[in-house]
Amino acid sequence: MSKAGKEVLLKAVIQAIPMCILQCFEFPRTLCDDLESLCRKVWWAQNVENKCLAWMACDKLCEPKRGGLGFWKFHHFNTAMLAKQCWRLVTDEESLVSCTLEARYFPCTSFCEVKIDFQPSYVWRSTLKAREVLEMGCQWNIGDGNKVKIWGSKWVPWKNASKVITIPCLLGPDAYVCDLIKPVESQWRIKLV
Repeated sequence: MSKAGKEVLLKAVIQAIPMCILQCFEFPRTLCDDLESLCRKVWWAQNVENKCLAWMACDKLCEPKRGGLGFWKFHHFNTAMLAKQCWRLVTDEESLVSCTLEARYFPCTSFCEVKIDFQPSYVWRSTLKAREVLEMGCQWNIGDGNKVKIWGSKWVPWKNASKVITIPCLLGPDAYVCDLIKPVESQWRIKLV
């Protein structure tokens, strides 16, 4: 089989088969390594029975098409797919999955603030692990400030610090950003800020 045929085989079959499972469950690291090893063996082998000699590092094969071949790092792809599910939970609160998970795991709080409770399912544990990846790149858009906590949420548009780091003084530790805004004029309360 030609190299182009092997590339199509790897990307359309071996990497596509576990796609649905990668969106729901966190794969163990060893399984991800085994899948990457299988892809390397298929890529470098002349035929199925022969052992192969890899002429390039796996990391180089997994680079984008400009310098590599664009194969997946299964662990990174798995985390990205789970983070995508987290994003759907945050942005599409009316979907069946969001309503079901909310009713079971976080009926009194938001998805961003929920903690692991007693006996969570493997899907829920996998989703919460991926939430950490989502939180690295997310920041609140203030709007009216009713949902954003002053000291606990990422809302300050600074590169080095996205949370307020001072000690809560005039307002309590559970104060919201709407307490810092004049509701009629939509301006900051300068003395509090």
